[in-house]
Amino acid sequence: LEDARVLRFALNGQLNHRSRLLPPTPLGDDRLRAVDVPVHVTLGERSEVFRTRDLRARIEALVPQATVEVVTGAGHAVSLSHVDRAADRLAEFLDGHAAAAG
Repeated sequence: LEDARVLRFALNGQLNHRSRLLPPTPLGDDRLRAVDVPVHVTLGERSEVFRTRDLRARIEALVPQATVEVVTGAGHAVSLSHVDRAADRLAEFLDGHAAAAG
């Protein structure tokens, strides 16, 4: 930027108005038990948002039709850090359930 006023304005915004992630609002047990369709969940082993081990156990206990995959070394944004793997798993999941349905 060449305009010092615009640069100061942008810098002020970055320094004084930091964005914050909203805390996640997990689904309650009753809502998870009510899921009656196949679900594939991909979790990053090193998620910064959830305890992966606990979340996996909770999903497996409450959603009988769920499959859970934990990607070793990945963080919370596993679909961004492991794009090809996430896309391949999604395609496999959809293809498998499309074949079963029809």
